[in-house]
Amino acid sequence: MFLEGDILFGKIRPYFHKVVDAPTSGCATTSAIVFRPVEKIFRGRALAIASSDAFVGVATATSNGTTMPSANTKVLLGYSTPHPTRDVELAFSETVEPMNQLRKNLATQNRVLRKARDLLLPRLISGELDVSELDLDLETR
Repeated sequence: MFLEGDILFGKIRPYFHKVVDAPTSGCATTSAIVFRPVEKIFRGRALAIASSDAFVGVATATSNGTTMPSANTKVLLGYSTPHPTRDVELAFSETVEPMNQLRKNLATQNRVLRKARDLLLPRLISGELDVSELDLDLETR
């Protein structure tokens, strides 16, 4: 199980950089490693580390298997990370968290717009939805 804000790392073929800040809570398969920072202020740094080329490089170099290499969870959990002072950690978190929230909001807006397009476009093409009398002059807005 993972919670909203947990970091999910795709174990299979780790060189594809499959890392995400979970937008919702859910259930992960065994092909994902779930990282849950101890405190909220560590999320930005944890996400940056898990997404880094160095971390993914270690995951790739220590993976097992040839056809579908899988990252070694124990190796990744033992990955050495910097430990800044609380003030530096807080400053980093305060800088990164608004950007992360904006990213989440934009991703949500994209999902909503995609659903609206998928709902409306077939109706527009079939003529079921008539927009001929709408004022669609976007240049004046």
